[in-house]
Amino acid sequence: MEKITTVLFDLDGTLLPMDAENFEKLYLKSLAKHTGALLEPEKMLKSVYIGQKAMVESTDATQTNADVFYDTFGSIVGPEIKSQMMDILDEYYLNDFVLAKEATSQSQEMIDAVMHLKSVNKRVILATNPILPRIATDRRIEWAGFELEDFEDITRFEENHFCKPSLQYYQEIINDNNLIPEHCLMIGNDVEEDLIASQLGMKTWLIEDDLIHRGTEINCDWRGSRKEFITKIKETFQ
Repeated sequence: MEKITTVLFDLDGTLLPMDAENFEKLYLKSLAKHTGALLEPEKMLKSVYIGQKAMVESTDATQTNADVFYDTFGSIVGPEIKSQMMDILDEYYLNDFVLAKEATSQSQEMIDAVMHLKSVNKRVILATNPILPRIATDRRIEWAGFELEDFEDITRFEENHFCKPSLQYYQEIINDNNLIPEHCLMIGNDVEEDLIASQLGMKTWLIEDDLIHRGTEINCDWRGSRKEFITKIKETFQ
């Protein structure tokens, strides 16, 4: 690990401990309620799902994730509702999105890990799946106990063009930050979405708390709990 210069962290389930099932339930319930006056809840949730699926599957480097999502969303609900919905969604993330915070908590181990890495001059990047608007990402960073300034770069719905688990997602981070993959370490709790970074040459560490595993083989350089992780980080990077 002596060559590692940059450490990339996933957010949900990694830096931000999360009951993913309960979070999704609270998020979608509050979202449907907030937008119910404009669009019937079932159609709203279906449209959001289809829009997010389109982002994940997109390979178009000319369209941001936001472009893909709203183009897809608009094709379902029509241009008038799309226009109104964009404003309503901004209001939702500013106000009612906080209702989903109940399914999250803070990890002092992960806070300490990020601060330790910065103290030994490692570049720290937040490699969160950019499928929600900027304000939603900023809120979750805050819930996790961090400031935006704690990260040299943060992947964004409005700026990035790909999603996990696409290798193009990681390649975009590499290109944007002039990284050497072999000098990078990706840390996450999702076997399929985070460990795939190894295919580009990155080292990978799996956080087993809040583990997401869809059945594929687990290949990583290290795995363990958050408590084990902070000990390992301090031993490895001095």
